[in-house]
Amino acid sequence: MSKLLTELMAERDALNERIANFKPLTHSLAVKKLHTYVARYTMTAKELFPMHYQEDTDYETAPEMPPVFWEEGIPEFEYEDTFGYTLIAVLKAQRNELNAEIHAIRREAVERARAFIREYDFYEKDVFPSIEK
Repeated sequence: MSKLLTELMAERDALNERIANFKPLTHSLAVKKLHTYVARYTMTAKELFPMHYQEDTDYETAPEMPPVFWEEGIPEFEYEDTFGYTLIAVLKAQRNELNAEIHAIRREAVERARAFIREYDFYEKDVFPSIEK
């Protein structure tokens, strides 16, 4: 048997053992854990429970960030900054890259929180007790 196959089978066995020994969190501990996660990423009720709000706030149906037109089709060009000035196009490109990374991180965080909400069958009032309907 190959080394890779042996490692994969050992990893699978370890996962099977974790699944067999899995104990869900108590309701209060799960709520506390979710509150901490939601606060860390400053999530809103509209992000986590989009069905109570507008459908277009859902990340699955929301459009992706539009491509930046000046980044398409332009070959890589490196130059040495000899006079201490950064072009505005370079700054905007850097900002767009950061925005895309932030968007991806927030999207993953929201999806993880939604999965946790589904697993523990939470309602909006469990996650956001101060919101009155």
